[in-house]
Amino acid sequence: SASLTTWANQLPFPSGVARRVIVEPTELELQALIARAAVLLFPSLAEGFGMPMYQAFCCGTAVVGKDDLLIPELGHLRNAGFWGCDTRSEVELARATDN
Repeated sequence: SASLTTWANQLPFPSGVARRVIVEPTELELQALIARAAVLLFPSLAEGFGMPMYQAFCCGTAVVGKDDLLIPELGHLRNAGFWGCDTRSEVELARATDN
């Protein structure tokens, strides 16, 4: 959607970092994007453990998400590249993605 693209284009990105907004990727495109990403930012406040997070872990892609997102049974995923933070804070999101 246009509003999502506008919002994404206003986010501060370091010089030289590529940015591309894909609103409705196909399943194949989504898998390829997640596999090539340095990190998957999953700032959901409502959804628990979502499929994009699972796909990222399967690809070895690090995930940044809500600090209390993982249920205890999935706590071992913290060792697989999960960084939790307060996803309502742009500063914490930026810090977490720098890890």
